[in-house]
Amino acid sequence: MTKANKYTKHLKIIAEDDSCRQLANGLMNVVSNNRAIDSIEISDGWLKSFDFFSDKEIERLKKFNNRILLLIIDSDNNVDSRFKKFKEKVPDEFKDRVYLLSSKGESEDLRSYFKSVFGKNSLELIGEKLAESCHRGKFDLWNCDQLKHNKPEIHRFYDSVKTFLCPNS
Repeated sequence: MTKANKYTKHLKIIAEDDSCRQLANGLMNVVSNNRAIDSIEISDGWLKSFDFFSDKEIERLKKFNNRILLLIIDSDNNVDSRFKKFKEKVPDEFKDRVYLLSSKGESEDLRSYFKSVFGKNSLELIGEKLAESCHRGKFDLWNCDQLKHNKPEIHRFYDSVKTFLCPNS
């Protein structure tokens, strides 16, 4: 993956694990300007994702004021406590540049729902389909039980990245 120019609008993704990375890869397949995606970091656990954000990315957000940061985690059926803990870690000055998306349980739990809808269930394909639903302005696939808690966050996130990730739409 080509690194983005950190001095222009760009997205950095922190994925909890390889399953979350595969979802992020699906997003990248849909984006028309994937040179605006800096990289995907795999942190090996939701808590390590939060720690990586606190320990490394806050300083980088200060240095690169065009950076948007997305964390993708599994909520392990603890949605409210994970989002609360995350919000406590985000300084007020970055609340409009940092986003958290998660599955209600595990990313793997998305497979059965998407297999019933599309007949296929690779996590990368799921990431593509979720990104396409945003791109269409429908956000309909985010209504499934595993993702519906993300509705406010996905709208907020998409509004902040659509102009530079999908500039030709």
